[in-house]
Amino acid sequence: MDDTRANALASKLVGSTLAGWSVKSLIDNGKSAAVFYAERDGYLAALKVFDREIITRFGGGTQLARIERELEIRESPHPNVVKILDGGYDKPGDLYYVAMEYLPYENLSKKVSGFDPKMIPSLVNQLAAAARHLENLGLVHRDIKPSNIIWQSDNSLKLLDLGVIGPIGHIGEITDVNAREFIGTLQYSSPEYLLRLERDTVDDWRAISFYQIGAVMHDLIMGKQLFQEFFTPYGRMVNAVQHEQPLIQNAAVPSHIVDLARKCLVKDPKMRLNLVTWADFEGLEKEMRSSAKERVTNRLILSAASEGAVALVDPERQRATLAAQLGAHLRASIRAIRSDSSVFPAIHVIPGDQQLTVRFAASDAHRLPNGLVVIVGWHVLDPAESIIEVTGRSDPSDGAAHATVYFRGVMDKVAVYVALEELVYTMLDAAQSISIE
Repeated sequence: MDDTRANALASKLVGSTLAGWSVKSLIDNGKSAAVFYAERDGYLAALKVFDREIITRFGGGTQLARIERELEIRESPHPNVVKILDGGYDKPGDLYYVAMEYLPYENLSKKVSGFDPKMIPSLVNQLAAAARHLENLGLVHRDIKPSNIIWQSDNSLKLLDLGVIGPIGHIGEITDVNAREFIGTLQYSSPEYLLRLERDTVDDWRAISFYQIGAVMHDLIMGKQLFQEFFTPYGRMVNAVQHEQPLIQNAAVPSHIVDLARKCLVKDPKMRLNLVTWADFEGLEKEMRSSAKERVTNRLILSAASEGAVALVDPERQRATLAAQLGAHLRASIRAIRSDSSVFPAIHVIPGDQQLTVRFAASDAHRLPNGLVVIVGWHVLDPAESIIEVTGRSDPSDGAAHATVYFRGVMDKVAVYVALEELVYTMLDAAQSISIE
């Protein structure tokens, strides 16, 4: 609804009543509706009145079905989902409307620049909780983006625009005129959703929700909109969504938050689901301890990350290059870990085919009378997305299938270093425990 139509509707409604709601003033207008400040029985509301052009295009029955779906959410409220108060068809005015709780705050898209990094973990936790709540109700939002999120002064969050939600497993049966029509925002949509390659299943819609949450995380971390350099022409944005891997880095944001955002924005939905679960968003607001070593290393890696995306090359060559880079990083890291602490005896590193055999010398002083062998393995799971896996095992007789995964995600040297350190200390602790017994 453009400004002209919104103002014309305002001149008709302001000062009158609609379905018992006293319409006070026009708040804003968007693509499909105008939103008014309204009051009924002492309760304040944001009254969303839909454009007649939308009704003409999709039909009154379709619009009413969408409204009724929003009303169903009233029965299962959530603190991070906007509260729906009323809605339906007002026959006297021939208008379709939804009344929701009035939230006198700006949407998140107007706040991302200069956003306090300390607030990001809690907001991401809340946003994921809202999306997960809808999924538990058998629904998917389909248009999670900063402008559909209200940020309140107490750092609480509300997910808005429930008119685009769809019933998982039945998308297109009632509320979408065309089941394959794109409903959402190109800039914040995953590649598979843009091309309508998703299946109407819980897993496929969950992968899309993860991507959109990751897109919001990008904006908060980077202080700018995702793919804003590709706004025009339209074809550049389409290409960016499909092929450009956005840079995500901010030394003021904990590395586990940055890493989660990168995982969420992986292009391949199957890989995305392998890397991210709902549980990953829980407890993000808890402060993560970081050593001076990690902070120093992080600065170096974040600087290197700005070098840009990998050029398009043969996938197998890209896989081999990434594997070689990872192997070199692991060899350097294992020696750095050893030299950084006196808790380890002398080591001998034997390189192999995508694995390192690290032999720690026998030492009673280090409670390793029989020494220790640690086998570090690595695999490139997706060269195009730089998705890698690092594993560890202590028994050479065990096959690689028995190895424990210590890292799986987008190649990040800081995260790999931390995972390798955890691997080595875990193996050392287990070996010392056996020698004590």
